[in-house]
Amino acid sequence: MKLVSYIKDEHEQLGVLVNNMVYDMDILGFLKQIPFRILCSDNNTIKEIFYNNHLVCIAKGNNTPEVFVIVDEQLSKEKLEELLLISFINIS
Repeated sequence: MKLVSYIKDEHEQLGVLVNNMVYDMDILGFLKQIPFRILCSDNNTIKEIFYNNHLVCIAKGNNTPEVFVIVDEQLSKEKLEELLLISFINIS
């Protein structure tokens, strides 16, 4: 798992620039040789979860997912649970 380096905006806030959007954090890694990416925004409360380069879930919550939308219904329950666990790990 890798945390992508941060940029600073004009207000000296840290963020990650991805596709012209600034995110609080960008987590990259592999689950059984398949890449995943988690983009975190809104003070790290909204997570956009990508698996195998496809958006699979959007989750919102502070320490646990309070609300989430499954975008890829083909993703197994076990894989989704693993990705949600990684998404809500306290890295700071």
